[in-house]
Order: sequence, then structure tokens, then C-alpha cells
Amino acid sequence: MKNHIQVIARAVIIDNGHVLLTCGTDGVNTYTYLPGGHVELGETTQTALLRELYEEIGITEAEVTGYLGVHECRWHNRKGLLQHEINFVFTVQVPGFSYLQTPVSQEAYISFMWAPLDQLASVNLMPVMMRNQLHYMLANPQEDPLID
Repeated sequence: MKNHIQVIARAVIIDNGHVLLTCGTDGVNTYTYLPGGHVELGETTQTALLRELYEEIGITEAEVTGYLGVHECRWHNRKGLLQHEINFVFTVQVPGFSYLQTPVSQEAYISFMWAPLDQLASVNLMPVMMRNQLHYMLANPQEDPLID
């Protein structure tokens, strides 16, 4: 398999000091990451993000409200293969979403959870650098360089 860089659009959905996270497993470990997914050729990052939120959670009414920045990460998976992602991170508002109710996944291999923003290390938010930088990104939003 040829190595390539994956371009991902990620959502930061916050309610009452809690952030929505996607839960997955690699067959051994459980981990969490920000909702979102791959940007397809020809899509804008925001269009991809809204499509992914619909596919994963069934969200039909969401508004991208801000651009937090880009986050690049690299790691070796359990098979020793290099993984490389460029993540475009956006704040998103979803009417009716509450940390008191966990959304139901539309895809069998993932689930969702709300986590207090001040406890991200305890829920294994990946990648680790995203966990370390999310608070900074929220405090220092940027301008989306891809907006025409």
C-alpha cells in the first residue's frame, strides 16, 4: 500500500464545557478523536465536515461557526506503518445537541461520548498533540485560509 497524507476535517462541538468525541478501537485499545472525516477530492473542508457529521451522526442542521486551525500529526500504527494526517479543525454548532444526551452513531464501528474539556487526557483523545493543543486552539481561533 502506498503511503499518502490524509486530509481530515474535524468538528469541535461543545456544550456546557463538554466536547463531543468519537470513540473507536484498533482491536486492542480504545481511543477517542474529534468527529469528522476525510475530505474527498473537490470538496471544501467545510463541506466534507458537514457530510461526515451527517454520515456518522445523522446531523442535518449544523453550522460551521469558526476555524480553529490546522493540526498535522504522524505516528506508526500497530503494524509499523507510518500514518500522516492534516486535520482542519472547526467549531460547529448543532441545534438541540446537549451533553446530557449522547448522539447515536449511524456507523457500527464507532460510538460517541461527551467529555469535559478539562479531562481530555483521561479519555485518551488522539492524537496526543491534539489533546495538548485543543485548549490553545479554542482560545486562539484563526481565519480559514481556504475561504475564497
